[in-house]
Formats: sequence, structure tokens, C-alpha cells
Amino acid sequence: MMETLASHIQSTAPSDTHFTALKNLAVGVVTHPRFIDKAHGILSLLLSLSNSSFGFSDNISRQFSLYFIMGYDTVIRLFNPQYYTNMREELAPFFETNYIICANREGYDGEEAEEQFYQNEIVREIIGIEGEKIIRIKLDNEIAKISSTRVRDIVRNELRVKNKESTKEQNKVQSDLLELCPEPIVEFVIQKGLYRKEQ
Repeated sequence: MMETLASHIQSTAPSDTHFTALKNLAVGVVTHPRFIDKAHGILSLLLSLSNSSFGFSDNISRQFSLYFIMGYDTVIRLFNPQYYTNMREELAPFFETNYIICANREGYDGEEAEEQFYQNEIVREIIGIEGEKIIRIKLDNEIAKISSTRVRDIVRNELRVKNKESTKEQNKVQSDLLELCPEPIVEFVIQKGLYRKEQ
């Protein structure tokens, strides 16, 4: 699915120099569920590449910073103590070399609760008083309601297994999904039968 999305972005990105990076995308797969482990895996790979024939110098590889893009709902999970033996000790090193770009999400707490979360003593202790390690983006309400959870819910609630739904149902689901993601992704989800509830 990510390869399909990368191809779609590459084929539709404007040729303007501001969008050059969109023409040079790569898709990687990590097997780690926690972001602290994902970051460690990616940085370890970059370090091993610096020692190989790819020609990165050690100095450059040590200067890599990773930026993880996530919604506010995922940031809340990142700071959930249940995923750590000692959250402060495990998360603090993550924020030494990594950043988060966080977008607001529809249906999660609201601005006041979000502010309280970022002002929480533990969160501030881990990311620093200035909070520059989490770059917050305020999305337009129409964009903020887009999420993979909504896509999964639409498919799970409206499509049945084994393609027994009517053409009318199929068209409605397709139309709903096209409001949330590009056509090649909608086709991929439907063709592969993803997220359907077993009946």
C-alpha cells in the first residue's frame, strides 16, 4: 500500500522545484511496534551504511535526525506508560536525536485538553520546557477528520467478505473512501479485501 501511495505521489507531484523531494521517495519497512525501537533500527541502518560502500561519513551519519509524522492520537500513545518499563529513561534518549511532527485529529479531546497534555510535567520533562521536539501543526477541520481509522471503520462496517455486497453498496463505500484517500489506495484496499469484517 505504501509503495502504491509513493508511486501515486511521484506521478502527481508538480514539477515545481519546491516539490522535488516528492519525486525521490523510498519505502522502508520496520518490524518494531514502538517508535523508540523504530528510530533505533533506522539510525542503526544509517550507521551501518556509513561504514559500507555507500560512502556516508561517520560525521554525517551521527548528524541524522529523524522526523516522525503522527496524529495527536498517536502522540498520546507514545507517552502511554504501559509501553515502557521506565518511560522517562526510555523516551528521553529518543528525543535527543528525533522529532515529532504532530497534527491535530478530529474527535480527540479538543484544544484545551491537548494544551494540558503538552503542559503535563512528565511530557515537558521528557521533551524539554520549550517543547521544540514536537512540532505541532493545526490542520483545517476537513483535513483533521481524515484518518486510517476512519478508512478501516468504513470498510469494516459497510463491506462484507466475499464481495456479496451490491454494486450500490460498493459505489457508496468507494465514494466515502475517495474523500479520505487517493483513488489508487481505495482500489488497493477494495481489491485486496483489506479491513473487512468476517461474517
